[in-house]
Amino acid sequence: MEGIRKGVSVRTVQGDIQMMRSDKLGYNAPIEVYDHKYYRYAEEDYSIANMPLSQNDYEVMQEAVDMLRQLEDFDQFSEMTDVVRPLQDKLAISKGNRKPVIHFDSVPDLKGLKLLNPLYNYIVHEQTVRIMYQSFNATEPTEYPNSG
Repeated sequence: MEGIRKGVSVRTVQGDIQMMRSDKLGYNAPIEVYDHKYYRYAEEDYSIANMPLSQNDYEVMQEAVDMLRQLEDFDQFSEMTDVVRPLQDKLAISKGNRKPVIHFDSVPDLKGLKLLNPLYNYIVHEQTVRIMYQSFNATEPTEYPNSG
């Protein structure tokens, strides 16, 4: 079939190369043709892996890191601290006056915080739990699920 070699459309590859040459994806790749059939970067040391991040990319990544930091209290995510902190260091840029879109309150001395991890495990393992709850204005605790 003309235009398709080894399962890859020539037109698709040419379109992808044009896209990489443009700034539509932010690459502006200096791609050149030589010998009328081979492609290469005109700048020998160019690589899309070395692309600087835009200010918007930095802000989005910073917000993602901020959200990941909120999970550090869970045992399942404790190893993530070793990944999140270096990312946070690398993304240490000014956000300007823009506030994070999502904010999780962190109250380390919260009385029931230590119960989050066991509750998380019960949910993951689909285990039933019996909870005794007493509101501030109740004289007796209530058991959930009710045993009656």
